[in-house]
Amino acid sequence: MQKYVIVKFLEPIADGTEYDAKHWPLHVTLASNFVIDREAVGLFDKLTTLTSNESPVTTIAGDDEYFGPQKQVHVTTLAPTPELQALHNHIITLLKNLGVPLPLH
Repeated sequence: MQKYVIVKFLEPIADGTEYDAKHWPLHVTLASNFVIDREAVGLFDKLTTLTSNESPVTTIAGDDEYFGPQKQVHVTTLAPTPELQALHNHIITLLKNLGVPLPLH
């Protein structure tokens, strides 16, 4: 079992790109920190199917916050617009149906 986070990068990232967890490219987190046997449940294919009919999502910058163990990572949160919230809910429902324990952290 491996730990995962589902994100949407805001700029194209080449397949196979590796980077340190401290240096993530600019992204939107859609589901954070969950453990699953990705290959056994076909997570990639199921996410692809789920998102294939999604429309573009409106986002609005929210507050600045600090994440990380020592609150050292400066981030700008996104307001939960109806479209963004719906996408998040669809992904969480999929993960729940695949047996991922909730809530996600």
